[in-house]
Amino acid sequence: MQWTTRARAVAIGAGVLACALAGLLITPDAGPVTVASALVACASAATVLGAPPARRRAVPVLAVLAPLSAGVSLTTGPPVAGAWAYLETLALLLVLIIVVRDAPVRHAVAAGLAGGSAGALLILRVVPASSVLEAVGLCAFWALGAIGAAAIGAHLRWLDSVRVRSVAAARRAQRLNLARDLHDFIAHDLGEMVVQAQAGQAARDHEREALRHIEATGRRALTSLSATVRALHDLDERDEPGDDAAPGLGELPRIVAGFAAAGTIPATLTLDPGLAGRLPRRVSTTVARIVVEALSNVRRHVPDAESVRATISRAGPNVVTSVVNGPGRGAPARPPSTRLGLPALEERVRSLGGTFAAGPHPHGGWQVLAEIPVDTLLPDG
Repeated sequence: MQWTTRARAVAIGAGVLACALAGLLITPDAGPVTVASALVACASAATVLGAPPARRRAVPVLAVLAPLSAGVSLTTGPPVAGAWAYLETLALLLVLIIVVRDAPVRHAVAAGLAGGSAGALLILRVVPASSVLEAVGLCAFWALGAIGAAAIGAHLRWLDSVRVRSVAAARRAQRLNLARDLHDFIAHDLGEMVVQAQAGQAARDHEREALRHIEATGRRALTSLSATVRALHDLDERDEPGDDAAPGLGELPRIVAGFAAAGTIPATLTLDPGLAGRLPRRVSTTVARIVVEALSNVRRHVPDAESVRATISRAGPNVVTSVVNGPGRGAPARPPSTRLGLPALEERVRSLGGTFAAGPHPHGGWQVLAEIPVDTLLPDG
């Protein structure tokens, strides 16, 4: 037996013993049926509250307690009930709260009505009624306790449902973030593979080099897919997966170099050396996503651009990311949009307290500009 289970058993026993001592001290001359009924109710309530396996059986517990309590109330009368009736009322109300909170709606309604009625009848053990009308009035007044208990249980049930919906919404948002990461990085790698395949067809003497580049890019894409699958698996086991599946700032030199080597667009990266390895992980992956998405858009929409410049620098308390491409010589291609690119990046940057803009550059071409606040940099090393 585990210590927690033993502790629960001791607590339940202590609670029942405390109820018995209170009843004996306050109402020592109560009848044995009244005492037994109250002790059974108190023991049942203590078990339901203290033991999780018993809590799952709160409906049958209340379904048995309610008729027993009601039968005792109708067959025994005042005035010798006193504290025992109050203890039994409290026990029934506690079980009623658990039933209304946890049980299926149909079972909660049926068991709740039975438990509430039994609780209302308990007043007849304490206060004598001279007529049926007076008894009905007393029971109606005492039923207010059951109504209050049902209201508490319903409120707790609503809070539980809100929590479940919030967790489901958060998990869905996390899955969407992973889908956006997959779109950004895998689309970039696949686009690079397509360009290399086209280059290999055009330049027969560079076929081996193109194939080697396609192989390396395909391996990176498979690595990203594996990381995403692991992140989804982690999401099923914990509530907050990290950004481990996404490349960070340290991957940008390789990404930009691969972009330049894959096609005919010269690409350069200017990275503030004071930022390398010192940005928080979420900021680092966001900066990398901005650059990757901008490069992918250049390849898709302006494949004949004059050049691409990516710059990551520190401006006061902010990290500024700028990707500028020169104008193209022909009409840009317009493939169907997945709506997971720039709008998703803007949403992510704004969630970090930053600003995001994408539009024509004053000197021609297109610019993607993001500014993200960073409170502190991580220490060197």
